[in-house]
Amino acid sequence: MVSTMTTILQRFTGEWAMLLQPEAILTVCHEIGYTAWRDRVLTPVTTVHLFLLQILHSNTACSHSAPSVGLRFTAAAYCQARAKLRLRFFALLLERFR
Repeated sequence: MVSTMTTILQRFTGEWAMLLQPEAILTVCHEIGYTAWRDRVLTPVTTVHLFLLQILHSNTACSHSAPSVGLRFTAAAYCQARAKLRLRFFALLLERFR
């Protein structure tokens, strides 16, 4: 288990971090027609990065996301931002990893 987690973390910080550049995330947003977000703290880029960090930290509660990265937003705002990223968004993003 430890070697698997180490491998995942190394891959995340190397290859995945390169693929999850803001431009790549925004490209997927445009491909699915999601272009109308306000310029706030929880942009699609920030939301995706927070979501992945939440998963890597053993799927912690949404309320733990803000303090862990030093940003100011409520857990409700984060949940709403995540809900705007539809399944099709994540499916296309996942295709970029193949």
